Amino acid sequence: TGTNLLNRLLKENCENPDKTKYGRKNPLKFNLHQVPWGKHNPAEARGAYMVEYMREYVENPMAVLPIVSIRHPYTWMSSMCRHGYGTQWTHNTQLCHKTLGLRSPVREVPYGAKSNGTHFIPNNYTSLAHMYMEWYSSYFYEQQYKRLMIRFEDLVFRPKEVVTRVCECVGGTIRSWKGKGKFVYKTKVSNKGPGHGQRSDLLTAFTKYGQPLDSFYAQYDAKDREITKKAFHGDEVDKTGIFQTFQYKLLR
Repeated sequence: TGTNLLNRLLKENCENPDKTKYGRKNPLKFNLHQVPWGKHNPAEARGAYMVEYMREYVENPMAVLPIVSIRHPYTWMSSMCRHGYGTQWTHNTQLCHKTLGLRSPVREVPYGAKSNGTHFIPNNYTSLAHMYMEWYSSYFYEQQYKRLMIRFEDLVFRPKEVVTRVCECVGGTIRSWKGKGKFVYKTKVSNKGPGHGQRSDLLTAFTKYGQPLDSFYAQYDAKDREITKKAFHGDEVDKTGIFQTFQYKLLR
């Protein structure tokens, strides 16, 4: 979530630290649209899979720093219910204000794959809530290589601060724009192309993510809430550390 927005903000505001090597002829070398192993794939795909067209831009995929944008699960699942981006599970997009259909398993995630131990197979999950938890938990808990994880909400409400920190972290510098020092905000939609459904501009995003969590949680029926508790809290292992780190409050 939020990868297109982050990519465009970095492209507009973060200067390549080594223009003599990469230059403007190949800006993708510095600010990739997605990680070489595919932004829809789970973290364990790193080193085991590579998006074919990325081979032209990336010599060593293991040298790429992943920047993962995470979003509160309530807002993410509500958005996915309305516009699933091709993710397949049985639900009614016209009834998302009553239920998210979490009782139905996710049959497949487009372009995504996960390992079954020997090779990669199409993604499937117990529910949309389990999909969220498995995907982000892999980056948060299991991976030992360096990566950045940022809150999508901070990217929406504090883009200049977030992009500046990210840009400096990777060795770039914020563009001065001819000495005027103006940060370029993306007020129009960042998701372009088919499959993105109704897109949100900056004002719409402010309104959406400024709502109380209760308004999102109210969309869940009893079964949805039961499933989210199992997915987010875990039956045997406490998985709430990820929510504590990003200060995401879970309602009961």
